Amino acid sequence: MRTTVVASDFVWPVPHILLISPPRECPSSPVRSSQVDGPTLTAAFRMLVTLNVFGSKKKLQEALLKAPRLLCVKAEDIQIAYEQIRNVFEEQSTLLFGSRPDLLQIGPPIKYLFEKLYEMFSVGAGGRKFVNLRLKESVMEQSVWQKWLSMIRESEESITKWIGELQTFEDMKGFRQQGGGNIPRGTSIDDHKVCEKWEVGR
Repeated sequence: MRTTVVASDFVWPVPHILLISPPRECPSSPVRSSQVDGPTLTAAFRMLVTLNVFGSKKKLQEALLKAPRLLCVKAEDIQIAYEQIRNVFEEQSTLLFGSRPDLLQIGPPIKYLFEKLYEMFSVGAGGRKFVNLRLKESVMEQSVWQKWLSMIRESEESITKWIGELQTFEDMKGFRQQGGGNIPRGTSIDDHKVCEKWEVGR
């Protein structure tokens, strides 16, 4: 049995009338009403407000229009995504979330990917600081590091392959910096196009 609930707490960012029914899969595209259990919706919304992810109510509203599934996500997952991205990109994180609000839906996968990177570069390369620096640089510079956005939802095998490409890239970069001249023949580094916007990771 479906019950119509007027959620006053959500007057400005989401539809005034929320149709609450037994939990179902949330919509993958914007709709006028969202079918999701009340506690999950309330907790997700309050987490977004508490963290002030987008900086203003207007930007939060815009983000929810882009990614309506945000209100179907566990509040803990939103917090994980926010903390992971914030710790790496710092002041750039607001811009990133504004462009890619869907990242807040996949906190655990983001944490897993970053931990794999930290593990790979934990010895002799500065560890977390090194990885965070490279990820921040990927905003402006063309390199294989920019592929991190598209790797979040990839398989373990794909992630492992990509991290191997990162290691090769860093080895060749170090070779050049040490005056090694041209890259030895037979070396293959993944060369991919760089989009000007964060949507590169879709």
